[in-house]
Amino acid sequence: MNQTGSVGDITASQKVKKFTVPDEEWMQALKERRLHEVPWEMKNALYLEWFSDFNGRIVVQTTDYEITISERQWELDPDEHAAQQALNEADMEAYLEQLEKSLDQEIPENEEESKDEP
Repeated sequence: MNQTGSVGDITASQKVKKFTVPDEEWMQALKERRLHEVPWEMKNALYLEWFSDFNGRIVVQTTDYEITISERQWELDPDEHAAQQALNEADMEAYLEQLEKSLDQEIPENEEESKDEP
């Protein structure tokens, strides 16, 4: 399926907590509310975000990719960086507004009225 929409944040250097035990082990610890006992380390994660016209906000975040990083081919100057950051923030705001409108449409009118009453 083709994805169309606006690009959000993309990085391969986001730091995330990665458990150092098999998935089954940390999932069991989560169920038993002892996740704080599970060993972990900080890892770089690949983080891809975009705002799909069809699916809404899409995020792919993982530490399980093997990434080769080459020398920088270009770098944003401070003005370009600020402009890109503002564009990303505007895309997130537009997505959240669209989500809010969608959620408002799902609430039946009588439920909406009862929310306003004490």
